Amino acid sequence: MEGSEQPGFTCSLCHGKFSSKLTLRRHLGVHGGDKPFTCPHCTYSSRLKASLLQHLRTHTGEKPYRCAECPYASIDRSSLLRHSRTHSQVKPYRCQHCDYSSIQKKSLDLHARRHHTGEAFPCQQCDYSSPDRQLLLRHVRRHHAPSHHAAL
Repeated sequence: MEGSEQPGFTCSLCHGKFSSKLTLRRHLGVHGGDKPFTCPHCTYSSRLKASLLQHLRTHTGEKPYRCAECPYASIDRSSLLRHSRTHSQVKPYRCQHCDYSSIQKKSLDLHARRHHTGEAFPCQQCDYSSPDRQLLLRHVRRHHAPSHHAAL
């Protein structure tokens, strides 16, 4: 996989960027459509049976994909492949602006937003913004979500 090129697959609805047609096609399901495969344990549903089967492992604890070099195990093959780069130090995702490289695309994307593009994810309810989407989601949960922790 050539990491020095920017992905050429962009969602026309949310402008998310994807490394292949397959990942873009899978992503498009989040924008609606029939999701006939439902989890009997939670509210998860999917367009794809394979996605449901993978999701069910989060409930069973099954992690069939095991690293040959350490105790790491995962519920899916792609996570194991990404993990294996921590042992090989293969960093296929390379920044176009500096000598930074990473083992996964999301790390490169975050690096670019932090150091080169200035792109950020703004909070819709206050002035907070972050180059890391996960940090924005954590902010919203902590500062704007209804407090359901009192019952716990």
